[in-house]
This record gives sequence, structure tokens and C-alpha cells, in this order.
Amino acid sequence: MGALSELIDSEYGGRFTSTEVKLATNSASYRGVQNDPNCVATTIVNTGANDVYISPLDPASADAGIFLHANGGAVSLTARDDLTLAGREWYVVSPGGDSSLFVIRVIRYVEGK
Repeated sequence: MGALSELIDSEYGGRFTSTEVKLATNSASYRGVQNDPNCVATTIVNTGANDVYISPLDPASADAGIFLHANGGAVSLTARDDLTLAGREWYVVSPGGDSSLFVIRVIRYVEGK
């Protein structure tokens, strides 16, 4: 076990795995990131050419969402700093046209459970 694994194990009481996914967005709000109560960190990066809005409530919109600027706007959430927001489901929408997101999540698990 490396130093990073040992640190995460001591901080969060278990091992971890990470998931990476690319999402396509458009003008219709949909649940792009699923709820996961074992998720301790989530990073969402707008890799597309249009602005994106994300929200833990449906529907995501320009009036009710967190703004991610085109070509690199991002948000990072951790259980330590943001409590349950890291593991919540997130709805996504890009009202200006098609765009794309890159999502990285760190999921805690306890071996043998």
C-alpha cells in the first residue's frame, strides 16, 4: 500500500476506488451523475464548447444551477468540505447547445463489506 492509500484509509476509514466518465449534455436537463452515499469526492469539468449548469435538484437550469463555463469550468466537492454534496446526484443542462462533461468520483469502500 502506498502513502496515498494509507492517508485515505486513515482519513476515511476504508480503501477507495475512482470512476471517470464522459457525459454529453444538451438543452434538456437530465441526471448525469448518480447518487452514491459512499462517494467522498466529485469533480465535474466542462470540457465542451458551451456553458453548462449543474444542480442537485431537477431540473438544472440557468436560473437554478451552478454555472460551469465552457472549455474548463469546474467544480470540486469533498465530503470533508461539502458534506453530502459530494455523493449527491447531479442534474446537468447546457441551454446554449451540446456540450460535454468529464466527471471523476472517489468512492470509499471497506474491505469485507
